[in-house]
Amino acid sequence: MSDIDKNKTDENFAEPWEYFVNRKKYTAPTDEGNIITGKTETIADKSCRNGKTPVKKKKRGKVTKSFFCGSLATLLIIGGFEIGNEISERISYFGDLHDAKGIITEEAKEKLIKEGLAITAADDEFVVLENSASDYQSLELDSPEEVYPYFLVLPTSEFGKLITATTYEDGKYYYTGTEQFLTVNGYFNPETGKPSTAVYKDYMNAELVSAFRNEDMIAFEANSESEGRRR
Repeated sequence: MSDIDKNKTDENFAEPWEYFVNRKKYTAPTDEGNIITGKTETIADKSCRNGKTPVKKKKRGKVTKSFFCGSLATLLIIGGFEIGNEISERISYFGDLHDAKGIITEEAKEKLIKEGLAITAADDEFVVLENSASDYQSLELDSPEEVYPYFLVLPTSEFGKLITATTYEDGKYYYTGTEQFLTVNGYFNPETGKPSTAVYKDYMNAELVSAFRNEDMIAFEANSESEGRRR
């Protein structure tokens, strides 16, 4: 089976840098959904805490505890520049991704409502109607970038219909389904070789952040005819 369940692709990318910032217990998800739990104790805490060591110290050539901890602190500071830069970039990336997604999802919702494919229910709740594949042809989608905002807002069943209303090769053909859409565009899991919505999502996120930073998100915009929406 291919990895085409778009509801199972969310990952918590914040955990690695939260570990460095807060110096708390780090829990990381594995590919199988299991948990790898690191030790709460940091290197500095483990090496420099008060208490006797079980190893008998030699009188000659003894390295004092204060010297060791000072050297370790220096190494941590030097290494901290690289770690700090990486954390800063990750925070910046996911901050920009959050803002960019907010823009394209709101536009997608507005477009779906405008085309009669969704409604605003009580308490301003966005509700996607049960549409046919032909209903989604009014969106006139023909690229993975144009599809992506709807990937973010539609339920899986409706997204599958939208894909069959999306064209490729300059409008010559319609996709037959999500799996073919992923295959035609080369979104494969490198480990299994199977079509993957997770890979599609990762590629689109990277492109979206780049477009957001360059203030040129027109490829992702549902209402690109409106100059006021171009960023």
